[in-house]
Amino acid sequence: GISVSSPCYGTVYIFNNLMRHFRKTVFQYVTNVVVMNTDTIPASPLKLNAAFCDIPGKVYFMHNTVDAGTESYGFVSYQPQSKSSWSKVVSRNNLFYNEGKYYNLWVRAMDSVDFDYNLYYNPNGFSARQDRPNYGEYTTMAGVQSNILGNTNKPGSFIEKHSFVANPKPGWTNPALFDYHLNNSSPAIDKGILINGLNDNFMGTAPDLGAFEFGTNGAYQIHRNTYSFLIYPNPTVSGKIMVSGSVIPEKVLVFNANGQLLIEKPCTQQWFELDIESLVAGIYSITLVVDGKYYSQQLLVMP
Repeated sequence: GISVSSPCYGTVYIFNNLMRHFRKTVFQYVTNVVVMNTDTIPASPLKLNAAFCDIPGKVYFMHNTVDAGTESYGFVSYQPQSKSSWSKVVSRNNLFYNEGKYYNLWVRAMDSVDFDYNLYYNPNGFSARQDRPNYGEYTTMAGVQSNILGNTNKPGSFIEKHSFVANPKPGWTNPALFDYHLNNSSPAIDKGILINGLNDNFMGTAPDLGAFEFGTNGAYQIHRNTYSFLIYPNPTVSGKIMVSGSVIPEKVLVFNANGQLLIEKPCTQQWFELDIESLVAGIYSITLVVDGKYYSQQLLVMP
């Protein structure tokens, strides 16, 4: 979903994201010159590591909606490789749904992790695991709340004291069309905690869990999932690229990283050549307009 590796400087804030249907990683490598090995690693919403930090930075993961699919964990907190503990990792008001036979919650790092007010669900049954300081597996949220510490130096600092297990899927408006707004049956409504400056404008008696507050409109759409197009080569060097979509767009727009419009051209066919000779090295947004909607992908121009 999102990679924070390594958070060496400052603080990392991960708020109000919708993440869905991750894919596991299958990779091969050779040992002893002739032996081919194949490993499979399930996905996770947050890749969290600190291999190159003297002091890993703080990470805040809040109000995210995760529909992880069948090949992913619900939520994993990894141990930083360079140090024995984090400065702080805070998870609040998130919604984690995964359907595979993987843990809903896997806490591999025991120091300075602060998880609470989150929702977890797997139709195969809830499961959680801790690795340090003592190994344990739990099949109930109550087991998590009474056994997994947030800090090994504070015996009373158990995590997820106000979190719960409930099925969020019937409470999503239309996940098949990527609409994860809450309907009035959602178990996530009014289950969160106030975080000043982040969710002050909540409706009801308390903030809702996940990326969307109940009562907000459904204007948020992931257009790139309802209309797809290809850019190639990408990455590229200054010159020309090919853009190919499923229908003829009205026009193509090119924006730089500051949101400035650099190129605007009408389109007459669903695949076309685009001259980017004027673009210097950097990251750009290639945007197609189809039926008045904007569909964007990133283009990396190399030196």
